[in-house]
Amino acid sequence: MMPIVECGAKFSTPLLFDDAIEIVTTAAQITASTLRVEHRVLRGDTEVATGFEVRIHVARSADGALKSAPIPEDLRAHLLGSDAEMAFIDHDEAQIVQT
Repeated sequence: MMPIVECGAKFSTPLLFDDAIEIVTTAAQITASTLRVEHRVLRGDTEVATGFEVRIHVARSADGALKSAPIPEDLRAHLLGSDAEMAFIDHDEAQIVQT
């Protein structure tokens, strides 16, 4: 489980509901238990917004509380690999394209 503990966004140009957009997400920073991902929102070649989220990998302790836990090695390896950037295209037909 990786809940969001911090997030933010900056919008430079308005979008309309039917606008076709591309969201490019990149793993920007990885620590033992946290992951920061950054997002770029594009309409064609124009960047219309940027954003980020910080997630922390957690596990339940014996008493049921959530505690920070190391990111599993297989996930860490995937995030650090060359395929860590993903593009999400079109809000009606979301597709994941690994680049």
